[in-house]
Amino acid sequence: ATRQDSVHKGLKAIDEQGLTCNYVSIHDAARCLITPKVIDESILACLDCDGAIVAEPVRDTLKKVNHTTILKTVSRENLWAMQTPQVFKFPLIFKAYQNAYKKGLKATDDAQLAEFEGGSIQVVRGDVSNIKITYPEDMTFAETLLKSRYEID
Repeated sequence: ATRQDSVHKGLKAIDEQGLTCNYVSIHDAARCLITPKVIDESILACLDCDGAIVAEPVRDTLKKVNHTTILKTVSRENLWAMQTPQVFKFPLIFKAYQNAYKKGLKATDDAQLAEFEGGSIQVVRGDVSNIKITYPEDMTFAETLLKSRYEID
């Protein structure tokens, strides 16, 4: 029913099969414009910590809003917009997911669950073209990016 459920099932399948797995990379299918370079960088970054997630610094001014009324401006300093892949040492992220389900915790990304377990998570600079296709107009933007990437007319 949720992304969290899907990832949990995948992690359990690895564990139940008794597979040797030191690291796991979790990636949204909705981010189909990921590049091999960003994937490689996220995996390499995870070798020195518990997890590494791809992200971009926030560029826009952020406002906290109640319905349509602005409550305050939020500083974008030190704020990053998370992407995928998110790479983790398997034992940590598996334990994080198991504990999340035991405690009824819900998270919007995998790193949040790893944070609950005290994991040391690093940020890897992503790519602005690693967009998440959510709305119909995102398809047009993705098509333009792919055409420019592969020089297609």
